[in-house]
Amino acid sequence: MRQKDDRAFCEILNRLREGHHTDQDIKMIRDICELSQNDNLDAYRDVPHFFFTNVERNTHNHGVLLAKQGKCVSVKAIDFSTQTSLPEKDRQRILDNVSKLVKLHETGNLERQLDLKRGLPYDITINVDTDDGLCNGTSVVLKHMLYLDGQYPDIPSVLLVEPEEEGIGRKTRSKYQSLLPRNTPTSWIPLLTVHSQFMYLQKHPITRQQFPLTLAAAKTFNKAQGCSLSKAVMAFPGDRKHAGLHYVGLSRVTKMSGISILHGQFNAEKIHVSETVKQEMLRLRSQATLQLCYTPLSEISANFIVASFNAQSLHKHIEDVKSDWNMKSVSILGVCETRLKEGEDLSRYKMENFKFHHVEQSLLTEQRPYHGVALYVTSQFPSYHRFSISTDNFECIALDIYIPPIESNIQVVMCYKQPKTSNEMLFTELHRMMECIDSTKPFIIMGDFNIDKQVHRTLIAKISQIVQCQQIISDATTKSNTCIDLIFTSMNATACGSIFTAVSHHHLTYAAFDNL
Repeated sequence: MRQKDDRAFCEILNRLREGHHTDQDIKMIRDICELSQNDNLDAYRDVPHFFFTNVERNTHNHGVLLAKQGKCVSVKAIDFSTQTSLPEKDRQRILDNVSKLVKLHETGNLERQLDLKRGLPYDITINVDTDDGLCNGTSVVLKHMLYLDGQYPDIPSVLLVEPEEEGIGRKTRSKYQSLLPRNTPTSWIPLLTVHSQFMYLQKHPITRQQFPLTLAAAKTFNKAQGCSLSKAVMAFPGDRKHAGLHYVGLSRVTKMSGISILHGQFNAEKIHVSETVKQEMLRLRSQATLQLCYTPLSEISANFIVASFNAQSLHKHIEDVKSDWNMKSVSILGVCETRLKEGEDLSRYKMENFKFHHVEQSLLTEQRPYHGVALYVTSQFPSYHRFSISTDNFECIALDIYIPPIESNIQVVMCYKQPKTSNEMLFTELHRMMECIDSTKPFIIMGDFNIDKQVHRTLIAKISQIVQCQQIISDATTKSNTCIDLIFTSMNATACGSIFTAVSHHHLTYAAFDNL
């Protein structure tokens, strides 16, 4: 959800979507978002604008184009008629009429004249390569123009654009690498002209050649659907009701503080929700509830549940971990690849109703380490540090934990093995670890061993022999369908498995226990 970092705004949008907004909601939107008459609108020129009509959008885009410093390059589309059966005079007349069309949906989504200036925002107008993210509506910024055709020295052959979202266009850049000048920034993507076919008057096939871009300093609310922006300026129509318009516009922005509504352009009386939307929301709540494909850990009946998770940086994902319902439902949560630094303020890593234990990292550089292990234990279970090991090859943290429901102590160890660690070195570290564990008492050893159980069964059997207990996870534990996040235990688990998370490449692995 775009507004996950602005809960108050998210709740207002939920009410607004169904017409349940309050006077306080409207007041908050006005107080935070509406500009005053004295605000300098030039300060917002570079911020994306949303308008209701195409006329307003085009007027703003033209103003931005004129105000932008630099040379303006105009590229006219080239149209072809494929109706060879028509006389040349008739075909030329048709092409003359086509050249006057201004609506993109009438011309194969390609502009008749594209005005280009470096540094301006544009939207891609057709699906160039959907697998590569270059599709209709993708937002880019024009960075450079290449002139490679000596026959037409004033017309660019290639446009270099920078997508707003990271990762878009990598395949295209690789494909046309030979066209790029040296030291071209890796985020710039080459864009060439394309051909699009359409019908004129529903009977004359036309092919248009043009760069698939349109100036996008401003968009209509309709075209803005699908956008996700940090800032936007909006001008809502004050004289008409249009179902869903206000919700669509406001919900494009991630935080309420990023919205600026032009003075006098927000009439709350014109907020309208269609009856179709209301009926659909009622149907979704009453008839279309989804059944989960797994059992949430909060619904598993057990005296205690342990879980292991490779967070691939607890520093980066701590808020996601704190809000994950499954992780909050366990009694003991082990985390590896925490990437915590020595001397770091640990207060932001604390979870409500949990006690936090971690291995202190000693570093020679300021960079965060690519490892680190920690254990969260519910405050209801008294826990004490037993030992920890931290080397370049292997690390672990072990706790003694008293489990009130079964009135007994267990030992819990959270481990992480570096991918480069050899088997012999791992065996040495495991023997060292087992010397610190009382194998006559219940214990659990879990973590990311970077050994795929589905491939290296003999190696897993050797580890089981060293730690004197069985490995119980059999499901895939990563998005690559490998099983490398393992749980070894001397106790009998009543349930175990893995649960997909959106936080990391790794799943959450768990085991539930009723007794020893």
